[in-house]
Amino acid sequence: MRGDPGLRGRQGEQGTQGLPVGGAVYTRWGNTTCPTGQGTQLVYSGRAGGTRHDHKGGAANHRCMPDDPDYLQYVSGVNNQNFVAPVEYWFARMPSLSQFNSHNVACAVCYVATRGTVLMIPAKTQCHSGWTREYYGYLMSNHHSLDGRTMYECIDIDPESVPGLNTRSDPKSLFYFNEIYCNGFSCPPYDAEKELTCAVCTR
Repeated sequence: MRGDPGLRGRQGEQGTQGLPVGGAVYTRWGNTTCPTGQGTQLVYSGRAGGTRHDHKGGAANHRCMPDDPDYLQYVSGVNNQNFVAPVEYWFARMPSLSQFNSHNVACAVCYVATRGTVLMIPAKTQCHSGWTREYYGYLMSNHHSLDGRTMYECIDIDPESVPGLNTRSDPKSLFYFNEIYCNGFSCPPYDAEKELTCAVCTR
């Protein structure tokens, strides 16, 4: 049997009471709360983390990093393996959102007990019949000119930033708007000059 000999045969600590069986979990990017009045519970909130925009390796997805991390064994010092960097908004020249440029992205992990499926729909602000809209906003990802591809994430229409953080000159991961490429998509109804939207839906 491998592992720490001191842990063999030791009874684990009792955890907190778990959530009901079933349901669905999703991350609300850009907000520290979960929708109210829909049977949705906050699991935890934090700040978005991802691979630095100037690195070729690392992960393509983002994670909501809690504010109270736990650690196991570690080697002292920076070991230059992979870095989880803060994710920052870059809303370009969008007048209503530009005040958030270079601010760190808040996030919340939400649990829905009564609905078991999560679907993020790009280019829509509403959910289809029979689905519940959890939130909606803008479809964002890394800039096409930067190293590393990231997942498309749905950023809340009413974003929050993590208080007290604004790392303009530091390496980071970035959320940029996406626009449609009309060669292959019908324009109209798509429009290459408009930022793509998104909706997160549960059922």
